Amino acid sequence: MKKQESETLEYKSSFGEWKEIIQTLGAFANRKGGNIFVGLDDNGNYANLKIGKNTIEDFVNKIKLNTDPVLYPSINVKTFGPGEIVEIAIPESDNKPVFTFDKAFIRVGKSNIKLSSSELRKLIKKYTISDYDSQPTSINISEFEADKDTIAAYKDSILSDRENSFLEQFNIQIKNKISVSGYLCFTAKNTVFSNAIVKAARFKGETTRHFIDMKEFDSNLIKNVEQSLDFIKRHISLHAEIKDKAQRNEEWEYPLTAIREAVINAIVHRDYSGYPPKILM
Repeated sequence: MKKQESETLEYKSSFGEWKEIIQTLGAFANRKGGNIFVGLDDNGNYANLKIGKNTIEDFVNKIKLNTDPVLYPSINVKTFGPGEIVEIAIPESDNKPVFTFDKAFIRVGKSNIKLSSSELRKLIKKYTISDYDSQPTSINISEFEADKDTIAAYKDSILSDRENSFLEQFNIQIKNKISVSGYLCFTAKNTVFSNAIVKAARFKGETTRHFIDMKEFDSNLIKNVEQSLDFIKRHISLHAEIKDKAQRNEEWEYPLTAIREAVINAIVHRDYSGYPPKILM
């Protein structure tokens, strides 16, 4: 006995129904996920589907153009006698609501039902996650040991004399907790985020087997930049040349501007979300 269409199953005869297929993918993603079999009629009978050379590629492009956030289903082509069947599987989305053709649908029974404005608001509220760095840690402001020098360097720019006021104005104090970004940027010593400790090393030769020098920087990310640059400068050459001017011309082995850019990019774009779960509220 063939399975009937349901909240997680849909049959389509061909890719001529590509709009309906994409709409169903969105409806599945907004519910429990599901599977679409292209090449079967509504009763699950073989429709002798023939797949063209670019059919699947064109269909994938249509999914990319007409879903938001973009869906990436699993697509498998199976041969059955003279015809073919394409199984398209999509899991439940972690980022709801999913829109198809600028509308959001949800699977109810074997139908795709357009979400109402109130249902959309509920989904958005439920699945919207704040940026990781703006989430609060479990560390109270009163217990937070800030690096005074780093904060002092930034206080002048906002004319603030009170540390708490500074933290509030930069949105890194959430009620009485320090945020993830606040901790990473202004802590005196990083004892929580092991993946935010910068490790610098100078190797002997072209392999990573022997160390000439090695250092770990466990202060805040702002200081880590300068500390990393200082470490690099200790291990590259500074050339000096005296020409026709009173001052000598100094030139580093590698341009410091390029090194600074590389260090900042490495620190800024690192994924710090691999935190120990206990630190978040």
